[in-house]
Amino acid sequence: MCVDLVISGNVRPEFNQVEKIVCDYAIELGGSANIFVSQMAKLGERVGVVGYVGRDEFGEFAFQELQALGVDTTFVRRHPSAKTGLGVALTEPDDRAMLTYLER
Repeated sequence: MCVDLVISGNVRPEFNQVEKIVCDYAIELGGSANIFVSQMAKLGERVGVVGYVGRDEFGEFAFQELQALGVDTTFVRRHPSAKTGLGVALTEPDDRAMLTYLER
């Protein structure tokens, strides 16, 4: 399972410690399965998901979001030592760049 950190603004990252100011950011439920079941739940369907999250802030966020949407989380496990997957999306008006950490 994955959480997405979406950063928006018309800026490009630059190395050598160049700071850039962005317009906005959001933390969203990520991962294809989570996105699919969350949208189906919003449409009123009865859905569940199978997966695991870490026992970290991102894992707690994903678990709570799914439950708040009414998704059955019976088969979501909280792994004691894994980090929850994270996607970082840097967005511009017409494009995006993505960095992904896959849970291990």
